[in-house]
Amino acid sequence: MQKYELTERGKIAIAVVLVILLLSLAVVLAIRAWNGSSPFENNGFYTVDPDPDDQSISDGPGQNGDGDSSGTDDPSGDGNTGEKAPDDDPGDDPDGTSDGSSGNISGNPSETEPVSFNQTAGTLSFSFSPGTQDSLDENVIAKIGDFIASPKNTSGAKIQIEIPQLSSAETTVIKNAVAEAFSGQGVALDNLAWITYRATTSSSFYSIKFSFIQTSSSK
Repeated sequence: MQKYELTERGKIAIAVVLVILLLSLAVVLAIRAWNGSSPFENNGFYTVDPDPDDQSISDGPGQNGDGDSSGTDDPSGDGNTGEKAPDDDPGDDPDGTSDGSSGNISGNPSETEPVSFNQTAGTLSFSFSPGTQDSLDENVIAKIGDFIASPKNTSGAKIQIEIPQLSSAETTVIKNAVAEAFSGQGVALDNLAWITYRATTSSSFYSIKFSFIQTSSSK
């Protein structure tokens, strides 16, 4: 095998090439440093898993790092914050008047409304659903006795029943339920005077009002 030896010119050429490579590498590193990037930055070839102990990682909108909601706790998940809703039934005043309503029908309720009773004025109003009920609620029936004892129930008075203008079948359900309740208190059917008002809602519950009217006939 023939033996080769580097000449002085060859050594100089190799040295020049190495210097050029080192200068190129130095230029590349200087450019990266100038641009503020690390020469060993992540170029998408690997991923960094988050530290499971890092509490700054959010589990979702409105939550802190441990998964609990930052708002009020709601163990049931139904949106109820635990605050007690106001009592819909205002109850009766000592003089027999209800704070919940003036006793006047002001349209049809979208849901069941509390019983409104005023013994002094002689009025009793409540909601009724002829599609789901065939008799008055127990709390309404319990008030009828107090309603009859109103000072407005004089010898020349009749009980006026205000009901919505509905189909014949629904009207029959309402009248039967009301008549049965008053019959249980010993009130004759001919002492009931029926009037209707126009129903303006698609709700299944309607307002019904009892009051006294003066007539020429005696009770």
